[in-house]
Amino acid sequence: MILLTFQHNEAYRLGVKTTQGILDLAAANQALQVSGLTDTPAAFYAAGLAALPALEKFVDQALCEEGRAAWLLDEGKLTLGPCLPQPGKIICIGLNYRNHARESNMPFPPVPVLFAKFQNAIAAPGEPVPLPRAARKYDYEAELAV
Repeated sequence: MILLTFQHNEAYRLGVKTTQGILDLAAANQALQVSGLTDTPAAFYAAGLAALPALEKFVDQALCEEGRAAWLLDEGKLTLGPCLPQPGKIICIGLNYRNHARESNMPFPPVPVLFAKFQNAIAAPGEPVPLPRAARKYDYEAELAV
């Protein structure tokens, strides 16, 4: 199952990529009224893996319903959002593998180098990443959040 977020009326919605299109979980659940379904990004990620079985069952049901065209969207017409739109804390580890330390001409640290990122550092697919004018040198790497 491929989950994603997309913009809808200046908010992020949770979607599931299917062979029929992107399933808008909130729109489908508004029509089908399945109680206990986590259909927003925040609720789904707060529930964790425990939310997956109900979500899988719901996706199967929603794709078989008569009115499914109302909640199946064309991915090409959507503005995708970041995978986790509002993370709580973003804690990073710098120089976390030897090759990166070598290519940076820095010694491999004996203890993890921790640093933080802010929520406004999160970018969606295809979204520009603004670079501060005051900085003189930029690192080309990207961060992966898990």
